[in-house]
Amino acid sequence: MTTELKNEAMENNESVLNTEDVNESVPEATEESVDTTEKAVDEVTEEKDESDGSIFAEAVEKMPKKYIPLRVGQKIKGTVTHIAEDGVSVSIGSKRDGFIPNADLSLDPDYQSVKDAMKIGDTIDVMTLSTEKQVLLSAKKIAEIRLADAQVDEIKEGAEFSVQVQRAVKGGLISKLGSFIVFVPASQIRNGFVKNLDQYVDKKLRLVALDVDLSKKKIVGSQKELMNREKKAKEDYFWNNIEVGEIVEGRVLRFAPFGAFVNVRGYDCLAHLSDLSWLPIKEPSEVLELQKTYNFLVLKLDREANRVSIGYKQLQKHPWELAAEKFQVGTVCEGKVARLTTYGAFIELDKGIDGLLHISNVSWDWISDLGKILTVGETISVQVMEFDAENKRITLSRKATIEQPVIAQEVEGEQAEATAENEHKVATSDDGEAKMVASSSDEPDVEVAEESK
Repeated sequence: MTTELKNEAMENNESVLNTEDVNESVPEATEESVDTTEKAVDEVTEEKDESDGSIFAEAVEKMPKKYIPLRVGQKIKGTVTHIAEDGVSVSIGSKRDGFIPNADLSLDPDYQSVKDAMKIGDTIDVMTLSTEKQVLLSAKKIAEIRLADAQVDEIKEGAEFSVQVQRAVKGGLISKLGSFIVFVPASQIRNGFVKNLDQYVDKKLRLVALDVDLSKKKIVGSQKELMNREKKAKEDYFWNNIEVGEIVEGRVLRFAPFGAFVNVRGYDCLAHLSDLSWLPIKEPSEVLELQKTYNFLVLKLDREANRVSIGYKQLQKHPWELAAEKFQVGTVCEGKVARLTTYGAFIELDKGIDGLLHISNVSWDWISDLGKILTVGETISVQVMEFDAENKRITLSRKATIEQPVIAQEVEGEQAEATAENEHKVATSDDGEAKMVASSSDEPDVEVAEESK
């Protein structure tokens, strides 16, 4: 009978204990609880004249009110019993005192000043770190929790907070902030689908709260919301501080068949292929290099479509501006025969700059077939005769760089003599006006009309 009563009492005792909140802050002794319970039951069973019901009631009344086994992470209120060089001993109602190492005394790294302010008998809140060979405690952990809990009011108002992910569960990530459980749904980690949640374990996340439940001590957080907020803030700043015609600095991010994407103040802008060079190009890499920084001109802004057009060539000198400086009239230079026509040849002086070599300026000799003198791709010397920057025309001469042959000089002399022979005779008319009379003789005669008497 006595044995059965003991068993029943112990079963009821365990039942009561299971309903207690294990997170309560003040646990009692653990190792003495069983002995005390058995003594209480023995004392009651010795009273023979009591009924079974009153025996059980007295046994329960004399049992310890709480029986909370020590466990890691448990919050306990203790009393300082000894202050040593390496830490502080604390009575926690157990057969063994707990011990707080210096590093776990406070958030303040100056643990000596913390110990100097302590005295025997002080009450201190601690958390259990270990229950094995020695009961290790931490007051620092309690301070961290209280500090984190103090953020909750600001977090409810939208303040940013950070947590370290403890584990991944189905549908999201779990962490802790002080005494609050923080849950980050998979859809709130970032924009887009996250396939592998385990990659975030032990990683630090910056969050804002979507919901805070104070009664359940739960926070639903979102990293995606924070990222979107920051992105919008950057975009607003960008659009409010940029204008068409402004020169901006940008870093080339990537190439596309139609142009280059450039990061300008944290925003992706497009430099179209046609705005990269004054000359025809097939791809952006002919002008720009990836990850290199250049100056660009803002050409167009479209906030509604979130598009910014920028140009590179607009900040570079036009090839004809450079040609005007390089190929002045009288300059002798080399050029490559680009193509032949019936009236002359086009000579490439520089990239995108061609000049016209007229057939009459190719040679001192008469030419019937230009292809017998010049070949496409051949490099020749020419002299700049005319430069028309407005109409983008350059007139060249090859024969001006060649010494004039002796025969050609004689021919020119004969032509000059023939011109002199064909000069007109000058006659004076009756009214005193001069007349031009053609003469066929070697030396032209000049007839002067007699004055009328």
